[in-house]
Parts: sequence; structure tokens; C-alpha cells
Amino acid sequence: MRTALSIVFCLIAGLAWSDEVKVNVAAPSGLPGVTSEMRSAGFWVARHPSPDELIMTGKSITEFNRRLTAGGFTEDLARVPAELPGVKVRAQLSGIIDGLKKRTLYGSDGKAVSPDFIAGFDREVDSVPDKVAVLCGFIVKSTALRLLPTAQPLYAEPGDVDFDEVQNSGLELGEPVVVLAHSRDHQWLYVHDAISSGWVTVASVARAPHAVFAKRLLSFRPLIITSARADLFLDKEMTEYLTAVRMGTTLAFKSLSPAFWEVDVPTVSAEGDVKFVAAYIPKKDASAGPLAFTPRVIYEQAFKMLDAPYGWGDMNGGQDCSRFIQMVFATVGLQLPRNSAEQGKVGAMLGGFSEKLTPAEKSAIIVKNGLGAATILRLQGHIVLYLGSYSDKPFAIHSAWAYREPMPDGTQRARVIGRVAVTSLDLGAGSSKGSLLERTLSARLLKN
Repeated sequence: MRTALSIVFCLIAGLAWSDEVKVNVAAPSGLPGVTSEMRSAGFWVARHPSPDELIMTGKSITEFNRRLTAGGFTEDLARVPAELPGVKVRAQLSGIIDGLKKRTLYGSDGKAVSPDFIAGFDREVDSVPDKVAVLCGFIVKSTALRLLPTAQPLYAEPGDVDFDEVQNSGLELGEPVVVLAHSRDHQWLYVHDAISSGWVTVASVARAPHAVFAKRLLSFRPLIITSARADLFLDKEMTEYLTAVRMGTTLAFKSLSPAFWEVDVPTVSAEGDVKFVAAYIPKKDASAGPLAFTPRVIYEQAFKMLDAPYGWGDMNGGQDCSRFIQMVFATVGLQLPRNSAEQGKVGAMLGGFSEKLTPAEKSAIIVKNGLGAATILRLQGHIVLYLGSYSDKPFAIHSAWAYREPMPDGTQRARVIGRVAVTSLDLGAGSSKGSLLERTLSARLLKN
């Protein structure tokens, strides 16, 4: 069991708020250096030297995922023990609370939150027993994964409502979780899924016996969502709407008809126990098992997300930079970590790359040695997917919040993108933070 949370630090592409930023305006619809043709998967497919060559086989992907679990990047929930030492759970909860205590945070009213508010959650730590009986369950509706057992948002800056600092991630219908703690008011559960941790509402989880939980995880046939979002219905005519789930979500496949997939989804009984019911998904929106891991497939999946709204920690149905990467590669079976720092540690180092190189040297190595649709570039607090080069300049697709643009008077303005976008790695050049390329810390190939 991992002891560290996958807290999402994927804030922005080149923006950290400061007094230097005088103006905050929307980015232009046509971002600098990006042509309309570049906004198509086909443009990059045509420029790739081998777009249909397998990057990894199914066997290689299985081994890749196994190594991530062995390295502590992801978790195999089917093999979580039935009991854990309470000291481990208390350490996790204390780490979160102590981190938030050190910060000045603001409420919805724009006023600084009293330190006593955060300190009050220490009681949740104190209530964890010395031996924690691990419970199992399934998520029954899309839900927020919180750092504290509260729906109250907290912001790093007054009125910065797009960035709730208590928001850690989001969970989708059908996701398995293990429960490690209950809140004192019995309204929240502290859970782990395979890639993240946090508090969810009690109503979002259906309990499952260990045997049922493990058997389902080890034996169910996966149906993977391949559209940006897929609607689920409770009837074969697909008129009784249930919910929508995002790309990369895995559900339990039951059968296929000419028009739809039938899946098995969890619901919660009146007693709080899991009950599985049939649901139906349009055939175009999913795949029985992973797609082939080729550049063409990754381009196509990434560009299905083009212009999808940014969402810090999955807020408001959007996705941040690391969730975008995780979603795209989940469609080919890769089980990547949830946050950008950990994603930037997996795969093979790109030959010759170092963060100490000049921008020109970084660009040359990425263009020469990077493989489009299989290379991820990590910045401080951000991560992008390398697409390929045009006129010897590297380009990427990523879920970006904003970038800085220098002004003639020496100030800077923040250009808010707020969506999945194709950009040059020169974006942000001339600002105090530098371009994406200048700030790139590592380059990794997602292959064995």
C-alpha cells in the first residue's frame, strides 16, 4: 500500500501568479505558431516515420504496468491486505493536513481561512484505530476525491475559483476502491483507488465483500471508453440516461450488439452494499480491451480531447495536464500514475536530454530522438505529450490553463487557454518563467 498521495500538481503551462502579471485575458483561438492544420491528428500522423508500428505489444504493456506497481507508482487493489497498521493511515492523513496548515488559504467569501479550520481535521487522524480493517467497494457515480472530508473549497488566492486546493482528483462510475477510514460525522470515506487517494462521500461508494471485490478485479472482461466522454443508459433503446464517463474508464463487458455494448455497473443497495445492473453504451464509444499502442492510435485519442475544458483535479468535468496524459494512454492499456511528477519518472529516458541544456540543445535532442505520440515532457508542475516537429521546432498537445506573454511596458499578461491545446514548445518565450522548452525538466519515452 502506498503511503504518499497522488496529489495533483498540474497547474498551468507557464503561469505562476505574481505582481508581475498585470492583465489576465483569454488566449487567442489561434495560439502562437499553430496553424489550423496542426489541430488535426492526421497532420501529425502524416509526419510520423512509422505511424502504424507497434510501440509496445500487449505483453510488453503488461510488464510495463507490473513494474509501475512494483515501483510504487500504482497499486494492485486486488492484493491489498485485509488489515493495515493504523499508524500508516494516520501518517497519510497527517501529511495532508500538515501541508495545508502551512499555507494561507481563502474561502468562497475571499477571506483567509482560520488555521483552526484546518487544525480541526486532526480529529480525523485521532479517530483512526491502531488496526485498520480495510473495506472494499465500487464507485457508483462520478465523484470528487478531496484532500479533506469537506466540500468547502479553499483557494490559494481570493476568488481563484478555478483552483480549489482541497480538490485532489476525481473518480468514475465502476472504479474499485479500498476504504481506510471514516470521517467522524460518517459522511465521508478515505479511499485509495489504483492511482490516487482522498476523501469521497459515503453515498458514492457501494460496499463489497473482499472475495467479491478481488474476484471481479481479477476476472472481469474490460471494456475501455475510447471517446472523450461516453453516455451510459439503463435501457437498450438508450433513452433512459444514467451518466457519462470519460476516456480511459474501464467497465465490465457483458455483451455486444450491432448498436451498443452491454456492461455491468455497480449500484448501491438500501443497506449500502454493491449490486450490479446492466447498462448500455453506444458502440462507437468503447473498445473490448485496449486499443493497439501505435502512434496513429495515440494521435487519434489525444485529438478527440482537443479543446476539452481544463479542470484542476478533474473539477467541473474537465481534466488537468496529468489526467489528460493518463486518459489517453489508458485506452491502450498503460496504467500511468495520476500526477505529473510521477508520470515524468516512468518510461525510458530520452537519449542525450538534460534539463541543464540550452533551449536550442533541448529542441534539437527532442526533434532528433523523441518519438511523436510516445514521448512525454515534464515541466515543473506540468506535463505534455510530444507530437513531432514542424520546421525543426517541437510541438505538443496538453491540457493547459495559461501562459505568460511579455508586454511592451515590461509587464506581463496571463493568457488563459483553459483547454486541451496544440502548442509550440516556444510558448511563453520572453516571459520571466520562460518558454515550455526552457522549463522542460525531463523527456521520457513510454516504451520498454
